Amino acid sequence: FCHAHECLSADLAAELVGCGGNSAHIYSLEPNAGNLRKTRLRLRRLPRRWLRCITLQRAAVSNVTLPKAVLYGTGAKASLKADAYGGVAWTQGGTGNIDTTEDHHVETVPVVRLDDWARMQRPPVREVELLKIDVEGAEWEVLQGAQSLLRERRIAAVVLEYSHFWGSFKDGRGLKQVAESFADFGYDGYFVGTRCLVPISGPEMMWWHDLYEVCANPSARIYQGLAGWCWLN
Repeated sequence: FCHAHECLSADLAAELVGCGGNSAHIYSLEPNAGNLRKTRLRLRRLPRRWLRCITLQRAAVSNVTLPKAVLYGTGAKASLKADAYGGVAWTQGGTGNIDTTEDHHVETVPVVRLDDWARMQRPPVREVELLKIDVEGAEWEVLQGAQSLLRERRIAAVVLEYSHFWGSFKDGRGLKQVAESFADFGYDGYFVGTRCLVPISGPEMMWWHDLYEVCANPSARIYQGLAGWCWLN
């Protein structure tokens, strides 16, 4: 279960062996119409038998199920939050410089809670081996919409993006609060490092240190960002 333009690559799909019985299946919910078209075109290069293992759906994921809502921005940064990226598109040229342009693109998209989505599938999705979340600051809302799946431990692992957006929105939560919520459901939290996992929660948050709230304060010395960005998985 992943963000279409990021992890539905040929490399990932090649890991699927067979498409029947109890084999793996990838579900992708992508809200941006342009991203979805690009993903479909890319997947055409794959063997047809692999495509039976992939389901694409145009929808945004949040803590409510609605027939339509406004999606702001284009490309990888599309978000249900109007203030994500502040109406600015960021591109990196061949020189490594970061360029900005105004981005006032909006479109409407259906919105779904993961608890509702899993129940509506035919057959219903009862277990998720890996849930990948990258929704430009709305990660907490996605988790709120998956409370039943998490409480019942029907999601084996969650990979989400912790970014500077978490400290930008008034309704956002810090990393510690999200880690505590996962711990209440029996999950351990880790930073995904280049060579190892760094534990950040554990029983009664025994591994937590306030230093891990690295994206909360852009003026802090520990903050390392590109053009004001801070993100970790």
